[in-house]
Amino acid sequence: MRKWLVVALCAATSAAVTPGAATASHTVVTGTPCSVYALQNDEVTGQSTEGVIEGGPVVAVSGTAEIPFVTLGCRLVVNGSTDWYQVASGDGTATLNPTRVAFSASPSDSVTMCTLVEVTTSHGTATYYYDAATATYSQSSGALCSGVQNGYSGPIPPAPFYPMGIIDITGYGSAWTYSLNNVFPPTGWTCTTGVLEVSCDPPPAPPGTVNNCRILTVRALNHGLGTVSGNARCLNGGSANATSAGPATSPTVGVSAPGGEFPWKCKVTVIQPIAAPWEVTCTISH
Repeated sequence: MRKWLVVALCAATSAAVTPGAATASHTVVTGTPCSVYALQNDEVTGQSTEGVIEGGPVVAVSGTAEIPFVTLGCRLVVNGSTDWYQVASGDGTATLNPTRVAFSASPSDSVTMCTLVEVTTSHGTATYYYDAATATYSQSSGALCSGVQNGYSGPIPPAPFYPMGIIDITGYGSAWTYSLNNVFPPTGWTCTTGVLEVSCDPPPAPPGTVNNCRILTVRALNHGLGTVSGNARCLNGGSANATSAGPATSPTVGVSAPGGEFPWKCKVTVIQPIAAPWEVTCTISH
């Protein structure tokens, strides 16, 4: 069995996560599963030698006034045999802050990340597993762990780099125009347009990193009759939606779950367009 050296960057409660047989009463577990990315990859061999594990926040709701004690366990598995946990605990919620790990994983190795959540209430202790196939938490120990790079057996992906910016789309009836504002990096962006849609790509990420979508927000405001909807999304990631039924004086707002790949798209749907102004703003942020 491969041995792992783990050095915590931020304080976290350290304890093994042991699957429990007891069942917490009507407990619902939600939140962000564990993930891993590489800080160092050998450019010649593709060997990963150093990375970061993080997870959460995860939240457990007991269905009563009782606040459960939550322990989040992040288990990195290489070739089905590595068994190491990094954990964090808290009342009602738990977050594993970025934790540096030293390891060895070649491009031919199968690398997966498992997320376990141990919930303790007055009814006992139960372990919930994140099922990558359904993107939910269940008490089934057969839940599928998340495959790194969407199940691809290969090197751990490089550290994410998070471009930021705003796509402003304004219209009057069915006519529209757009502008790209407040971008980071400040230069090198490219955008194309479709039918009431703008698609933008940032410049290449810095060496050793990969561009990644983080948080998407969309705001829609229709000053006339009818409805105007906005959708912000990234490839293989979250989607944010907002619909404004006019006439309105304040925007509706939608926010996505984190994650995804570029291009970043901002799309507008206009129903029963009236000769009045409308606006849709899509923001990508860290």
